[in-house]
Amino acid sequence: MRTLFAILLLAGSCFGQLWSGVLASSRAIDWTTSGLPATLPDGETTANPWTPPTGRTLCNTLNSTHDSTDRTAALIAAFAACSPKTYLLLGSGPFYISGDAYIANNNVTLRGSGVMSTQLVITGGSGQLEIGYANGAGSANVTSGSTFTKGSTSLILDSGASSLSVGTVISIKQCNTGLSGSGCATGTVADNGSIFVCNGTLVCSGNTGTEGPSNAQQQQVYVTNVVNNGNSTYTVTFTPGLEMPNWSYSSTPTANWQNTVASPIGIGLESMTVDETGSSIGAPITLHGFSYASWIKNVRFIGRGLFYSLYVAGTLQTLITNSYFFTQSPSAPSTVDSIILEDIGNTSGLYVNNIFTGGYPIEGLGSNVGMVYAYNFGNFGTTAYYENVMDQHVVGSSMLLLEGNQLGNIEDEDIWGTHNLNTFFRNNLSCADPPYIVTDHPRGIHWGNYARFENAIGNAIGSSFCTSYQGTSATDGAVWQIDTGDSLVATTGMRWANVSNITQVSDTPTNSGKRCVSSEVPSSLSSPNTAYQNPVPTSLTACGGSATLVPSFFMSTAPSWFKVCKTWTSFPSSCNTMQTQPFPVAGPDVSGGSYIGGYAYDNPAAVAEANLPIDTSYQNSYSVSSSSWSSGTETLYISGLPTTTHLNGRFQLTGVPACNTGGSNPSEFVITGCLGTNCTLGTGAPTAVQYALAADPGSCAGATMKWPDVRQFDEAVYNASGSGGSTPDSIGPGMRVSGGTVITELKDNVKVGR
Repeated sequence: MRTLFAILLLAGSCFGQLWSGVLASSRAIDWTTSGLPATLPDGETTANPWTPPTGRTLCNTLNSTHDSTDRTAALIAAFAACSPKTYLLLGSGPFYISGDAYIANNNVTLRGSGVMSTQLVITGGSGQLEIGYANGAGSANVTSGSTFTKGSTSLILDSGASSLSVGTVISIKQCNTGLSGSGCATGTVADNGSIFVCNGTLVCSGNTGTEGPSNAQQQQVYVTNVVNNGNSTYTVTFTPGLEMPNWSYSSTPTANWQNTVASPIGIGLESMTVDETGSSIGAPITLHGFSYASWIKNVRFIGRGLFYSLYVAGTLQTLITNSYFFTQSPSAPSTVDSIILEDIGNTSGLYVNNIFTGGYPIEGLGSNVGMVYAYNFGNFGTTAYYENVMDQHVVGSSMLLLEGNQLGNIEDEDIWGTHNLNTFFRNNLSCADPPYIVTDHPRGIHWGNYARFENAIGNAIGSSFCTSYQGTSATDGAVWQIDTGDSLVATTGMRWANVSNITQVSDTPTNSGKRCVSSEVPSSLSSPNTAYQNPVPTSLTACGGSATLVPSFFMSTAPSWFKVCKTWTSFPSSCNTMQTQPFPVAGPDVSGGSYIGGYAYDNPAAVAEANLPIDTSYQNSYSVSSSSWSSGTETLYISGLPTTTHLNGRFQLTGVPACNTGGSNPSEFVITGCLGTNCTLGTGAPTAVQYALAADPGSCAGATMKWPDVRQFDEAVYNASGSGGSTPDSIGPGMRVSGGTVITELKDNVKVGR
């Protein structure tokens, strides 16, 4: 029935792809297939790409010893003993992991007894949970004789493929532009004036060094058939088809893979807290090893390793959803830049509806293709530059979709190379990381040099931090930072139907902040880029036409997780009041929202983060010696505050009743600044914190500041059941906003193309 409903939902202009009529087919792909596949290799099915298969049965229960005993070996053995389509249940309590716990048993879930009940505690310099692991390798060369273009689902490989079997994930690669031969050692890097793949040299970045491989164009695919052609070649059939249009035999394409024993298929990590506060390893949790159709769902991450909280590398159709990340170690906040999720070499994954707080949400380390990053929320970053950003940092990202995210900014930058054909749709971007007053790096969307053929449609961008429409530097405070070292960034980039707080005379309607200007659409490109021209989509209502801009480029209706619980009778089992967020959450056809002239609402993850209960077990206590109030700002003088870059977040006050009111949680406030020598640079401990307060509460001396406010979490916050009514954001699933009007559509939670 899902297919039938999907067909009924498609308007004529949108038949086939949700972006039809807006984007040219050369500039986009079918993002409805990113995330978990409809059918896993073992026959399990999924309702949609963001919902793992149901029906797995209990394999065994591993109970906690309720102490710090190392459980690495016990976890490995218990997981390995489970049969496919089962789950290993971790009981309530802590499970300490101080060694390398690697799990790669296909189609098995590692499930906790609840986020607030089970704690996987990663400790020391060796503790790590690896979903998949490196174990052996195979490789082959792509030979001539088969179609090798965008959409291809088979290739001919040489004799190296004799050991390749069905069910293997392989990585298809080719040399960067201008290079070829074994090891990509022949030729020189040269700009071809079109799709350009180049890793971190002065030819394509401002750096003299290099970062990323010389074969950065990569795509992971799943092998469905291998045929021996009898002449030392093998025809290999795979899914999904090749996504990029510039695959070429002249770039010496190859394929490589891992031992299938080490490559996880259909592994899930669910329903627990991962405590990384005692870890000193680079990445305490890794999902890699050429994983296929695996997922992380309903997990709370507290703290991080030396570099990251979560490292995802070389995977295909991975799902990360309904999770909460608090990156800092609450008892000892870090003074270094804190990256939450590191993302490298992944294909067609879906990272959706996650909360990222206390760090830099997602950094792309290159070679990601066909990924969807959607409806994630970030706040309270801790970097020196106040970065609340999703960033493609290293060469090779392509055909990505970033949709519905609520962040400070999004960028494809040129520090370590090039990016091509990425799309930004209906994001809500504040240009900074409020509430701090930012004087460094405020911007909305940043396209660095050699970020070509980019698309930005229907985004809502702006706040008081953005003071100009377009600039070329991170200090310009611009809605759009478009670098000028490569003229093709601006001429091949598409901007249409976006809104901002900066209005121009040419905006449509004039001075409304809606921007539909034909000169910002690459409708006429010269050779060799004519294939990437995009007609001006003048039919959209937001730009004076009659056609509605679709709510999403990968979902046909609002999913169930757009309903969010705000208050609880008992967390997480009993919701008291809830609200359903608009679908779409941002764009030129939205009205009545809280941001950017009403054009944007909070997305579901943002609503959840603001209203989840506080986990007081992670709070530290600091004594207030004195206080002062002036013009709506309260200052608390406190001794013993930690030295940390960008002291921020929510906190509570206890002990002085007059000072204990505020916030959506009782007695909760938000830090807006600090006092002390270099207190925002991590080189000196703050002597005071500041926050907004409408009236003078009198002296708060003797009060206790409780900080930080880590949230309790459970995915029950989404699609919660309860008797509470909606807030003013009372737009339900299967509805959308168009010009301020609520339009009812089919309410079946269906997925186009599934």
